This record gives sequence, C-alpha cells and structure tokens, in this order.
Amino acid sequence: MTNNTTKKIQVLTKSQQRLFVEAVKEDRLKNLFYLLLETGLRAGEVVALRWCDIDFVDEKFFVACAVHRVKVGYWSKSQLEVGETKNHKPRVVQMSVNAKQILRDQYQAQVTPPSQNDFLFCNQRGGLIEPNSLNRNLKKCQERMREIAPEDMEIPEFTVHTLRHTFATRMLEQGVPQKMVAEWLGHSSTRITGDIYSHVIEEASKDWRAKIGNVIDFPKEEDEKNEF
Repeated sequence: MTNNTTKKIQVLTKSQQRLFVEAVKEDRLKNLFYLLLETGLRAGEVVALRWCDIDFVDEKFFVACAVHRVKVGYWSKSQLEVGETKNHKPRVVQMSVNAKQILRDQYQAQVTPPSQNDFLFCNQRGGLIEPNSLNRNLKKCQERMREIAPEDMEIPEFTVHTLRHTFATRMLEQGVPQKMVAEWLGHSSTRITGDIYSHVIEEASKDWRAKIGNVIDFPKEEDEKNEF
C-alpha cells in the first residue's frame, strides 16, 4: 500500500503482479485485464475501446470515450452509455510491445473478423461491459491466486483500479517522467499524479540518485598525493 496526504492507494507487489498474470489466464476477459495492467487505462475507458481506435501500423491507440452508468427517468433506473473520459479530453497512447501483442491476441480471438465500430471487449450477450462488474471477475482471480501462491505470500482483496495504480507505480519506479505518466493515465495535470504517487516518486528519486552518482568528480586522496 502507498500513502499520500489525502488517501491510500493499493498497489500489487511485483510478486503479486506476476501471480495475477498467471491466475487471470483462466478468465474469459484475460486480455482485458492484461491491457488494464499494461496501460493503466481506467476500466470504463478499456471497455469503450473500438477497433477503429487501434492503430497497429503506428503502434498507438486513441482513448476518446468511456462507459458510464447514468440515471434515466424518475424511478432511479440507470443504463450504460458511452460518453467522454473523466477529464473530457481524448488522448493518444503509444503501444508497448506487450500491449501490441495483447491487442493482436484479442483481435485473433474473435470468432468472426470484427468491424471497425465493434468494441474490443463485450459481455457474453455481445453488449457493453459494466465496468464495475469486472471486480466480480477479479474476485475469482484472487481465489485462484491464493490457490497457487507460495505459503508466505499474502494475497489481498483488490479492485480493477488497483491495476491502474500498479501500472503507474511500475512506470515511476523505472524512472519514466512524471509528465509522461500523467499523460498516459489521462490526468488533467501532473500535480494530480504527484499527489497520488508522491511516496513512489520520492522513493524512485532516491534510487535513481544513487544509481546516477555524483555530479562533481572529486579526486580521491591517493590521486591528490600522487600529484605532489
């Protein structure tokens, strides 16, 4: 778990992450979960992706929409709709090697070649996926993780949003600039990214400072003696 001044976020450890990748193989929506972890997209954004948003040639995809549940009428009824992303701004995300392979696997998994307007992921009736329903899939995955985990590994309860936090944490740990991570996540400013992941950024900064070393190359004592 990582803390900031306003709230706690949950992040999978690298060992838990590897176990998750193995355990989710049995899920019908495994490629969806792989994409969430590999890109840091919000659940509503992933289930709103259409094939026309995917550019395999230039290795990028467009995130312009998200699936939301909205109220309709006066009887507290609701329905799923495709609308704008959280910050109301479309963005372009460059594919990693893994993301490209996940998307290719998903394309090849289609029973019939999909049209450009088809969604990448659908429920078993062919309709929109309710983003919150993905947490039910995750519960089954967590049960599987506990079955195959080493005895000394704790498997916590976690949600779809944990995968987003895990992606961001891994990127920042590797030294990816905060501005770039903010763009990938669709944050409206780097300040939001800094506030949420302040502890991760601080720890990563310490690690990189140690790796980089010093700016001034002071002569060693022995070198100084040899000069005289």
